[in-house]
Amino acid sequence: MSAVIEPSFIERVRRSSWRERIDALDALWRVMVVRLLLATIGIKRIQALLFSISDQHPADFDAHLWGRRVVAIRRAAARVPGAVCLARSMTLVWWMAKAGLRAELHMGVRVGPRGADGHAWATFAGRALDESDSVIATYQRIQWS
Repeated sequence: MSAVIEPSFIERVRRSSWRERIDALDALWRVMVVRLLLATIGIKRIQALLFSISDQHPADFDAHLWGRRVVAIRRAAARVPGAVCLARSMTLVWWMAKAGLRAELHMGVRVGPRGADGHAWATFAGRALDESDSVIATYQRIQWS
């Protein structure tokens, strides 16, 4: 049985399209801003600061575009220390707000053998964008806004 070798970061960048590269850079600086703000001002103040819907007229929701951006955010967050699900989800909600799309941030908790576990995800029009429905179903949603 042969082992599958993951392509290096540089190789993945070389293979990616220019749109994917732009999304990667856009995602990286956004994740870094959200992570820094989470460490300094907290969730409520970040929402007030970043999540206001843009004045521009929103384009129609493009599932392919936002799917590509979710991947870009996940990859960027993997390179930013402490950028876990909350930072990823907040980054996505912020990015969509700037595009004139009203996404929502959700948080949940579940109790397992090792204690309580929290999770955050983003939705648009009632559908999760950055997490599977099967994973979300394992969490009890927290009403916090």
